[in-house]
Amino acid sequence: RLHESEVAHRLLFESSPLPLFVFDTETLMPLAVNQEALMLYGYDHAAFMGMKVTAHVVDGHDPAVARLATLGDRAAAGVSQYRRKDGSTFVGEYTTRATSYGEKAARITVIKDVTARVDAERTRALLAAIVASSNDDIVSKRLGGTIRTWNLAAERLFGFTAADAVGRHITLIVPPE
Repeated sequence: RLHESEVAHRLLFESSPLPLFVFDTETLMPLAVNQEALMLYGYDHAAFMGMKVTAHVVDGHDPAVARLATLGDRAAAGVSQYRRKDGSTFVGEYTTRATSYGEKAARITVIKDVTARVDAERTRALLAAIVASSNDDIVSKRLGGTIRTWNLAAERLFGFTAADAVGRHITLIVPPE
């Protein structure tokens, strides 16, 4: 019965659509890795298993590894920057939990590449800053005509604050057809 449970857990680990690896908390060496993690990092199994998990973290972006000694059995999650075999980097969102692997104290880690999301958030913030600081009035509306955004220049031109205009219909400033 125990053997069946171990086989089931191994199957779940290996077939997970999320990148997973388990590492020894003392040596920081991987104890297990699934195919999704190998694809994310670009290594074959033997190469990944021969490297400390800290080798994948970009210098200066190491919040997870720096905290490992203080985590104990607590779970941890965060975002850090990682390096692939080809030298490219990605922003990874990770969750790690204490576990045991055989007789060793270990941590299981799931990591997800969130580079596209982080880039989109940065772009959105940049565009919002441009709109907010523009000397031109900029107003956006939904397809139904509800005003979504209203910058300071629009306040000056139309005489309504953003708090007064956002959520109202565009006919506030544009006559109906």
